[in-house]
Amino acid sequence: MVDELGRVIGLRLRHWKTGSKWAVSGGRNGLFVPLQTLENVERLYLPEGASDLAALLSIGLPGIGRAFGGGAGILESKYVRRTRPNECVIVADNDATGKGSATSLRTALVTACPLVRIISPPESFKDLRDWVANGAKREDVILAADSAVPTSLRIRSEVRR
Repeated sequence: MVDELGRVIGLRLRHWKTGSKWAVSGGRNGLFVPLQTLENVERLYLPEGASDLAALLSIGLPGIGRAFGGGAGILESKYVRRTRPNECVIVADNDATGKGSATSLRTALVTACPLVRIISPPESFKDLRDWVANGAKREDVILAADSAVPTSLRIRSEVRR
């Protein structure tokens, strides 16, 4: 896991057989960022976790993975401010925690990105990894993002005399 500048701050592992996850002690939660650069990306996807990010990358879409669903969005916002995508698409897991954390992340990201959308896989799938493993293609995820209502920050100024 890395911080917004790409510095390693933690290491998360998954058992290849059981699927259980754990973190190496002494580290901190961070972002999962692919090795290829994400500068000048028009639309950045933010799925939850490393395996959802791997699924996203496998269908050719750019993104960073969030280490856990309950974060405050601080690292994500800093990363987005630095890389400056025109749009962010949060990919929520299909559970109450996933949808709640996506809403919180949207609140944080709307100050860093002009447009923020939230999508979820169809209800029959647990998360993006499950959706892709069961046949979702790049076009399916793009269509879901295109169909989601964008949120943007509107600043209202009043002139007082």
